Amino acid sequence: MAALIVNADDFGLAPGVHRGIREARLHGIVTSTSMIVNLPGLEAAVRDLREGPDIGIGLHLNLTQGKPVRAAGDVPSLVDAEGMLQGDDDEIAARWTPDDVRRELKAQVDLFRSTGLPLSHLDSHKHIHRHLQVLDVVIDLASSLHLPVRPLHRERLDAAGIASPLQYVDAVYFDPDSLGKLMRRLQSLPDGVSEFGCHPGYVDDLLRDRSVWVEERERELKLLTSDAVRTAIHDFGIDLVDYRIFA
Repeated sequence: MAALIVNADDFGLAPGVHRGIREARLHGIVTSTSMIVNLPGLEAAVRDLREGPDIGIGLHLNLTQGKPVRAAGDVPSLVDAEGMLQGDDDEIAARWTPDDVRRELKAQVDLFRSTGLPLSHLDSHKHIHRHLQVLDVVIDLASSLHLPVRPLHRERLDAAGIASPLQYVDAVYFDPDSLGKLMRRLQSLPDGVSEFGCHPGYVDDLLRDRSVWVEERERELKLLTSDAVRTAIHDFGIDLVDYRIFA
Protein backbone atom coordinates (compact mmCIF):
# COMPACT_ATOMS: atom_id res chain seq x y z
CA MET A 1 0.00 0.00 0.00
CA ALA A 2 1.14 3.54 -0.75
CA ALA A 3 1.55 5.70 2.35
CA LEU A 4 2.18 9.43 2.16
CA ILE A 5 3.67 12.00 4.52
CA VAL A 6 2.58 15.51 3.53
CA ASN A 7 4.96 17.81 5.39
CA ALA A 8 4.34 21.55 5.59
CA ASP A 9 7.69 23.29 6.01
CA ASP A 10 8.42 26.60 7.74
CA PHE A 11 6.40 26.50 10.98
CA GLY A 12 7.96 29.35 12.96
CA LEU A 13 8.39 31.62 9.94
CA ALA A 14 5.31 33.80 10.56
CA PRO A 15 1.90 33.62 12.29
CA GLY A 16 0.14 33.38 8.93
CA VAL A 17 2.17 30.28 8.13
CA HIS A 18 1.18 28.74 11.48
CA ARG A 19 -2.48 29.41 10.73
CA GLY A 20 -2.28 28.01 7.23
CA ILE A 21 -0.53 24.83 8.31
CA ARG A 22 -3.04 24.22 11.08
CA GLU A 23 -5.89 24.69 8.60
CA ALA A 24 -4.23 22.33 6.11
CA ARG A 25 -4.00 19.73 8.88
CA LEU A 26 -7.60 20.14 10.00
CA HIS A 27 -9.25 20.42 6.59
CA GLY A 28 -6.72 19.08 4.10
CA ILE A 29 -4.09 16.43 3.50
CA VAL A 30 -1.17 17.82 5.54
CA THR A 31 -0.05 15.35 8.22
CA SER A 32 3.29 16.75 9.37
CA THR A 33 5.18 19.99 9.80
CA SER A 34 8.72 21.08 10.58
CA MET A 35 9.63 24.04 12.76
CA ILE A 36 12.38 26.63 12.45
CA VAL A 37 13.71 27.44 15.93
CA ASN A 38 16.25 30.23 15.43
CA LEU A 39 13.90 33.02 14.35
CA PRO A 40 12.12 35.46 16.70
CA GLY A 41 8.66 34.22 17.65
CA LEU A 42 9.57 30.70 18.75
CA GLU A 43 7.38 30.89 21.88
CA ALA A 44 4.31 31.71 19.78
CA ALA A 45 5.10 28.90 17.37
CA VAL A 46 5.40 26.40 20.21
CA ARG A 47 2.13 27.61 21.72
CA ASP A 48 0.34 27.29 18.37
CA LEU A 49 1.59 23.72 17.99
CA ARG A 50 0.51 22.79 21.51
CA GLU A 51 -2.95 24.27 20.97
CA GLY A 52 -3.40 22.95 17.45
CA PRO A 53 -4.47 19.61 16.01
CA ASP A 54 -2.36 16.48 16.37
CA ILE A 55 0.47 16.63 13.84
CA GLY A 56 3.95 15.18 13.44
CA ILE A 57 6.53 17.84 14.30
CA GLY A 58 10.03 17.83 12.87
CA LEU A 59 12.95 20.23 13.18
CA HIS A 60 13.59 22.39 10.11
CA LEU A 61 17.34 22.81 10.53
CA ASN A 62 18.37 26.26 9.34
CA LEU A 63 21.74 27.69 8.32
CA THR A 64 20.43 30.23 5.81
CA GLN A 65 18.22 32.79 7.56
CA GLY A 66 18.20 34.82 10.78
CA LYS A 67 20.66 34.70 13.65
CA PRO A 68 22.28 31.44 14.72
CA VAL A 69 21.30 29.90 18.04
CA ARG A 70 24.95 29.83 19.02
CA ALA A 71 26.81 33.10 19.45
CA ALA A 72 28.11 34.36 16.11
CA GLY A 73 31.68 34.11 17.39
CA ASP A 74 31.18 30.38 17.98
CA VAL A 75 30.23 29.73 14.35
CA PRO A 76 32.20 32.28 12.30
CA SER A 77 32.06 30.40 9.00
CA LEU A 78 28.25 30.49 9.03
CA VAL A 79 27.70 34.23 9.52
CA ASP A 80 28.34 37.57 7.83
CA ALA A 81 29.86 40.70 9.37
CA GLU A 82 26.56 41.45 11.16
CA GLY A 83 26.41 37.97 12.70
CA MET A 84 23.57 36.76 10.47
CA LEU A 85 23.28 33.50 8.58
CA GLN A 86 24.10 34.17 4.95
CA GLY A 87 22.12 31.95 2.57
CA ASP A 88 22.79 28.63 0.97
CA ASP A 89 24.29 28.98 -2.49
CA ASP A 90 27.21 26.67 -3.21
CA GLU A 91 29.84 29.39 -2.76
CA ILE A 92 28.55 30.28 0.71
CA ALA A 93 28.05 26.65 1.76
CA ALA A 94 31.60 25.80 0.69
CA ARG A 95 32.85 28.11 3.48
CA TRP A 96 30.90 26.32 6.21
CA THR A 97 33.25 24.30 8.40
CA PRO A 98 32.08 20.95 9.76
CA ASP A 99 32.75 22.07 13.34
CA ASP A 100 30.63 25.21 12.96
CA VAL A 101 27.84 23.26 11.30
CA ARG A 102 27.88 20.73 14.13
CA ARG A 103 27.82 23.40 16.85
CA GLU A 104 24.89 25.24 15.34
CA LEU A 105 22.75 22.27 14.38
CA LYS A 106 23.30 20.63 17.77
CA ALA A 107 22.21 23.91 19.40
CA GLN A 108 19.04 23.94 17.29
CA VAL A 109 18.25 20.36 18.27
CA ASP A 110 18.80 21.21 21.95
CA LEU A 111 16.57 24.29 21.66
CA PHE A 112 13.77 22.29 20.04
CA ARG A 113 13.99 19.61 22.71
CA SER A 114 13.85 22.26 25.45
CA THR A 115 10.32 23.17 24.28
CA GLY A 116 9.01 19.78 25.36
CA LEU A 117 7.38 19.17 21.98
CA PRO A 118 7.80 15.62 20.60
CA LEU A 119 10.36 15.53 17.80
CA SER A 120 9.35 13.28 14.91
CA HIS A 121 12.15 13.81 12.37
CA LEU A 122 14.87 16.05 10.98
CA ASP A 123 14.73 17.97 7.70
CA SER A 124 16.22 21.29 6.62
CA HIS A 125 15.39 24.78 5.39
CA LYS A 126 16.35 25.25 1.73
CA HIS A 127 17.44 21.59 1.79
CA ILE A 128 20.80 22.43 3.32
CA HIS A 129 21.46 18.78 4.08
CA ARG A 130 22.04 18.28 0.37
CA HIS A 131 25.51 19.66 1.22
CA LEU A 132 27.60 16.72 2.39
CA GLN A 133 29.28 18.49 5.31
CA VAL A 134 25.76 19.21 6.63
CA LEU A 135 24.45 15.75 5.84
CA ASP A 136 27.23 14.13 7.88
CA VAL A 137 26.19 16.14 10.94
CA VAL A 138 22.49 15.44 10.36
CA ILE A 139 23.22 11.71 10.16
CA ASP A 140 25.14 11.85 13.45
CA LEU A 141 22.33 13.78 15.16
CA ALA A 142 19.64 11.49 13.79
CA SER A 143 21.58 8.41 14.83
CA SER A 144 22.05 9.65 18.39
CA LEU A 145 18.36 10.58 18.69
CA HIS A 146 17.00 7.57 16.73
CA LEU A 147 15.15 9.87 14.33
CA PRO A 148 14.24 9.54 10.66
CA VAL A 149 15.46 12.12 8.13
CA ARG A 150 14.03 13.60 4.93
CA PRO A 151 15.54 11.53 2.10
CA LEU A 152 18.13 13.66 0.38
CA HIS A 153 21.13 11.45 -0.50
CA ARG A 154 19.01 8.50 0.58
CA GLU A 155 21.78 6.01 -0.19
CA ARG A 156 23.91 7.62 2.53
CA LEU A 157 21.04 7.53 4.99
CA ASP A 158 20.48 3.87 4.23
CA ALA A 159 24.17 3.08 4.71
CA ALA A 160 24.08 4.80 8.11
CA GLY A 161 20.96 2.91 9.19
CA ILE A 162 18.82 6.07 9.25
CA ALA A 163 15.12 5.58 8.49
CA SER A 164 13.66 7.73 5.73
CA PRO A 165 10.83 7.68 3.17
CA LEU A 166 11.41 6.00 -0.18
CA GLN A 167 11.28 9.33 -1.97
CA TYR A 168 10.85 13.02 -1.38
CA VAL A 169 8.95 15.24 -3.79
CA ASP A 170 9.52 18.95 -3.31
CA ALA A 171 6.00 19.85 -4.22
CA VAL A 172 5.09 23.46 -4.95
CA TYR A 173 1.52 23.83 -6.09
CA PHE A 174 0.80 27.34 -7.27
CA ASP A 175 1.16 27.15 -11.05
CA PRO A 176 -1.74 26.80 -13.53
CA ASP A 177 -1.48 22.98 -13.68
CA SER A 178 -1.09 22.49 -9.93
CA LEU A 179 -4.14 20.28 -9.51
CA GLY A 180 -3.24 18.07 -12.44
CA LYS A 181 0.39 17.80 -11.30
CA LEU A 182 -0.63 16.78 -7.80
CA MET A 183 -3.16 14.25 -9.10
CA ARG A 184 -0.55 12.63 -11.34
CA ARG A 185 1.90 12.37 -8.47
CA LEU A 186 -0.70 10.86 -6.17
CA GLN A 187 -1.78 8.32 -8.77
CA SER A 188 1.82 7.18 -9.40
CA LEU A 189 2.88 6.71 -5.77
CA PRO A 190 4.79 3.45 -5.21
CA ASP A 191 4.06 1.06 -2.36
CA GLY A 192 5.80 2.12 0.84
CA VAL A 193 6.20 5.54 2.48
CA SER A 194 6.79 8.66 0.35
CA GLU A 195 6.97 12.31 1.38
CA PHE A 196 5.58 15.39 -0.34
CA GLY A 197 6.84 18.76 0.87
CA CYS A 198 4.63 21.84 0.76
CA HIS A 199 4.47 25.43 2.02
CA PRO A 200 0.89 26.49 2.83
CA GLY A 201 0.15 29.67 4.72
CA TYR A 202 -1.69 32.97 4.93
CA VAL A 203 -0.09 36.27 4.00
CA ASP A 204 0.96 38.62 6.78
CA ASP A 205 3.52 41.40 7.10
CA LEU A 206 6.10 39.19 8.77
CA LEU A 207 5.85 36.64 5.97
CA ARG A 208 6.40 39.39 3.41
CA ASP A 209 9.54 40.37 5.30
CA ARG A 210 10.94 36.85 5.67
CA SER A 211 10.06 34.97 2.48
CA VAL A 212 9.96 35.31 -1.29
CA TRP A 213 6.97 32.93 -1.31
CA VAL A 214 4.01 34.99 -0.12
CA GLU A 215 0.70 34.87 -2.03
CA GLU A 216 1.82 31.52 -3.45
CA ARG A 217 1.30 29.97 -0.02
CA GLU A 218 -2.40 30.85 0.02
CA ARG A 219 -2.87 29.28 -3.42
CA GLU A 220 -1.14 26.14 -2.21
CA LEU A 221 -3.30 26.04 0.92
CA LYS A 222 -6.43 26.21 -1.21
CA LEU A 223 -5.27 23.24 -3.27
CA LEU A 224 -4.22 21.12 -0.26
CA THR A 225 -7.65 21.57 1.34
CA SER A 226 -9.69 21.08 -1.82
CA ASP A 227 -12.41 18.45 -2.08
CA ALA A 228 -10.82 17.10 -5.26
CA VAL A 229 -7.51 16.32 -3.57
CA ARG A 230 -9.06 14.80 -0.46
CA THR A 231 -11.29 12.63 -2.66
CA ALA A 232 -8.29 11.51 -4.72
CA ILE A 233 -6.44 10.37 -1.60
CA HIS A 234 -9.43 8.16 -0.77
CA ASP A 235 -9.99 6.91 -4.31
CA PHE A 236 -6.32 6.01 -4.86
CA GLY A 237 -6.22 4.12 -1.56
CA ILE A 238 -3.40 6.24 -0.10
CA ASP A 239 -2.76 6.06 3.64
CA LEU A 240 -1.92 9.50 5.06
CA VAL A 241 0.78 9.18 7.75
CA ASP A 242 3.53 11.25 9.37
CA TYR A 243 7.12 10.52 10.38
CA ARG A 244 5.99 8.86 13.58
CA ILE A 245 5.30 5.81 11.42
CA PHE A 246 9.05 5.10 11.67
CA ALA A 247 9.06 5.05 15.49
